Amino acid sequence: MQVVRNQVSQKIIAGILQLEFGDSRFLHYGLFSSAVSLRESAAPAQNENAELGNYTLADGQSNFSAKLISLIQNNLDADARILIAGSTLSQLAMDCAARKLNTLLLNDDSSLGDRLGGEVEGLEIKQESLLQIAEDESFDLILLQGSYCYSEQLSLLVKSRRLLADGGKLLLFGEFLDDDSKIEYSPLANSSSLFQLAERLGYTVLDHYQCDADAIKSLQLFMPLLEKHKRQLCSEFDISDAETEEYLQHLGFIEKEFLEHRRCFRIVLFEHSDSEVEEYTNAEYGDINSFAAEEVATLFEESFNVPFNAELWDWKYVKGRGTCVVARLDYKNKDGGKIVAHYGGAPRSIYYFGKLSMAIQPCDVMVQPEIRRKYGRSSLFFKVAATFLEREIGNTVKHLLGFGFPNQKTMNISIRMGLYEKTDEFVEILYSQNRQSKEEGERKGEEIREEQKESANDYCLSDFQPENEEHHKLLNGLWQQMYPDFESAIIGVRDWEYVKYRYFDHPFATTGQYRCVLLRNRKSGKALAFVVLKDHGDQHLLMDLICGRPALQSAIRLLNQLLMREEPGRVLKIWITKNHVESILLDGAIENELGIEIPCNSWNPGPSSETLYGAWWLTAGDMDFV
Repeated sequence: MQVVRNQVSQKIIAGILQLEFGDSRFLHYGLFSSAVSLRESAAPAQNENAELGNYTLADGQSNFSAKLISLIQNNLDADARILIAGSTLSQLAMDCAARKLNTLLLNDDSSLGDRLGGEVEGLEIKQESLLQIAEDESFDLILLQGSYCYSEQLSLLVKSRRLLADGGKLLLFGEFLDDDSKIEYSPLANSSSLFQLAERLGYTVLDHYQCDADAIKSLQLFMPLLEKHKRQLCSEFDISDAETEEYLQHLGFIEKEFLEHRRCFRIVLFEHSDSEVEEYTNAEYGDINSFAAEEVATLFEESFNVPFNAELWDWKYVKGRGTCVVARLDYKNKDGGKIVAHYGGAPRSIYYFGKLSMAIQPCDVMVQPEIRRKYGRSSLFFKVAATFLEREIGNTVKHLLGFGFPNQKTMNISIRMGLYEKTDEFVEILYSQNRQSKEEGERKGEEIREEQKESANDYCLSDFQPENEEHHKLLNGLWQQMYPDFESAIIGVRDWEYVKYRYFDHPFATTGQYRCVLLRNRKSGKALAFVVLKDHGDQHLLMDLICGRPALQSAIRLLNQLLMREEPGRVLKIWITKNHVESILLDGAIENELGIEIPCNSWNPGPSSETLYGAWWLTAGDMDFV
C-alpha cells in the first residue's frame, strides 16, 4: 500500500491490514509478478507462477519487502552499514539486522523499541528524520521509503550524498509523476526531474524497476477491504466516517492517475561516487533555507555592481515568500564553501487567460564572475537554472509560468541552452507634452467615447491613503473592473493586498520613490484609475495603472495633462509589453526599444511559447527591482 505522511492515512492502512490479516508490518504497495528491470531481467518474485487472483495484499507486500532485501544484499558486502529512513519500514530494518547488516533505522515512533521487544542485535533506532541526522558517519546504502513532495527532492538527494561512503548506493521507492503534459498541480516528485537532478549530483542509475501494475493491483485489493471493514475500523481505531470516506475517494483518485499513466510507481537504485564525473557534479546545492542573506552579499555586489540591500532582500525573499537555488563548489567540505551561484524567484498571483493561477519572476540570477565565463549545459549557471525551473515552474508545480526581464546576453545564452523562449519584449512609450484639446480628439473620428472628450479640469489626482479602508475598496473596485477585460491575456493580480506589498511595504517606499494616487472626478468623487508614479530622471515613469481596459487611454491622457500642469516639461512614460501598446497609445506618443525580451520557461513542460506569445500585460511595476 502507499506510504503516506498523513498519520490518519497510515492509521487507516494499518487498521485494515490488522483486521483482515492480523498483521500490519508492511504499509507499502505489494509486489506481485510484474516488476521488470529496465536494465536487465529482475529476479523472479516469490510465487511468480501463481495466478494474480490467488494473491492477497499481504502476499504482495511480503514479496515487496523480500525484493528490497534482495537488492540490498546483492549490492553490499557482509559488513556494510545501511540507513533506512521511514516510519513504516521497521520490519525491513529488523530483517536487514537479522542478515548481519549493521542497520540504522530513522523512525518517529517513540514506542517502537519497546514494541520490538527491546534491543535488536545489529539494529539502532533514532527518532530523527533523514534531514536532521548528523553527518558524523557514512553509510554504504541508504533506503528511502515512499512518496515525497517534489520540493524535497533536492534536499533528500543532497543529504543522502553527504551521508554515503564513496561508491555508496541510494535505494528509493515510491510514487512519482510520470506524465506532466496536463496543467494540473501535483505534490509528487516528477520522475524525469528526479533522474536529471540525480545525474547533476553525480548519481548513476544501477537499476530501475517499473511497478505500476503492482500498485494498481494493490489498490484494487485494498479498496474492497476498506469497504468491508469500514464500520469496525471506525469503532476500534478512533477514525471517523468522514476520514474513511475521504481516504477512499483519495485512493480512487490515485488509481485513476495510475490507469491514465499520469502517476507511476518505481524502485530505483543509484550509486554515487566522490569522483567528479563531469564539471560541477560535486557542487553543493541548497534552497532558500540553506543560507543566511549576508552569505550572498558579496556575490550580489560582484554580479550587479551595486551595494547589497538587506531590506530589499528581506522584502523579496521573506515577506514575499521568494525562493531560490544556490550552489557552493564542494559538498565534501563541511559547509560546502562560499555561495558561488544563485537563481532566485519572486512568486506572483496571476490571471492566466481568465483563471487564477501562480507565476514566478526569476530574479537575482548571479554566478561568480570567474565561473560565469563558462557556458553550456555543463556550466554551473545551467545546472542551477535547470534545477530551479524543475522545482518551481511548469504544468504540475507551484508556479505555472515564469516571466522576467533578463539582459540580452542572459536571454541569448538561456535560449541557446534550451532554458527560455521569447514571449514578448518590453518597450517604452513617451507621451507628447502637447495638450490635447477636444477638437484634436474629435479628429480621430466620431466614435470616440464621451469620457475621452472630458477635460482635465474635471479630474484631479488625490493621494492614495494606505490606512483608509475606503481607498482600499476603491482600488479593489478598479481591479474588479480591470481583470475581466484581460480574459484573453495574462495579468498579475493588482488588488489592495498586492499593491500594499509592492508599493507600501517595499523598502524604496520609505524614501518616497513611489507616488500612489487616485485619478478622480472632481464633482462625483468617482475614481477612474489608480496610478503609481516614480521619478525617473527628468521624467515620470508610470509604474502601474489599474482601471477598466476601455478607460486606459482616457486615464493616461488625463494623467498626462494633470502632470504637465504640476510640472511643465516633465514627460510621462510607460514601460509595457509590446503586444499591448495599442491599448495605451495617444497621438504624438513615441515608442522606443528597451532591449529587454520577456522569456518563458522552455525546460520544464508547461504552456508553449506560442500560447504565451504576446499575452502578458507587464509594466515597470512588475519588475522586482525598480
